[in-house]
Amino acid sequence: PELQRRFETLRGILDSVEEPEIPERHPSYGSVVWHRLAPQLEQRRSRFWNWQLLKPRRQWTLVAATLLLVVVAFLAGRLWPRQPVEIAAIGYDGQERILLLTVADHLERSEMLLVELANTRENGEFDISAERQLAGQLKSDSRLYRQAAKQSGQADVAALLEQLERVLVELANSPETIPSSDLGELRALLDEGDLLFKVRIVGSRLREEGRGTKNPVSEERSALDV
Repeated sequence: PELQRRFETLRGILDSVEEPEIPERHPSYGSVVWHRLAPQLEQRRSRFWNWQLLKPRRQWTLVAATLLLVVVAFLAGRLWPRQPVEIAAIGYDGQERILLLTVADHLERSEMLLVELANTRENGEFDISAERQLAGQLKSDSRLYRQAAKQSGQADVAALLEQLERVLVELANSPETIPSSDLGELRALLDEGDLLFKVRIVGSRLREEGRGTKNPVSEERSALDV
């Protein structure tokens, strides 16, 4: 009875409380909030894409296995010359397709990094710490893919990866903060030999071949002449 009485008293108090009216927002409320958030979003926008690029891909496990088989076969041929090991050319089935698609993905990520830097028009000092980290990762990946391409008879891909690797090494070894004039030198380096154009063309070709939507023998090979 005592608990019931207290409950009824508490319910009466709660029922007597009037819900406060929610004031209507001013028509300019949205623009006010946006102006507060815009500077913070702008600071993060330029870095968002390359942190996304750092995320691991599930397909890398199979690619690593494929590359490991290539390296093991190569070493086996060096250590036991009387038992030659045939290293199959990069084909268009199974793990070979995954390797083609992963190299294409590597070229796309490298292109995004270099285009972002080349299109930067800021004056003064420019912080490239995140770009340096990504370039270091891409540099290591590029070296592995280049060796696999050589062993697989993809001479044009290997030559392009070597050319790309030189730019990535230069970027990875740069200081964390560089003057805007250095970005001009980077643009000149990319223009030399039409590197970005070749990266885009070869990447598209490998992606099509990996998906089986294009004949491996492409006329683009002779046109690139990396």
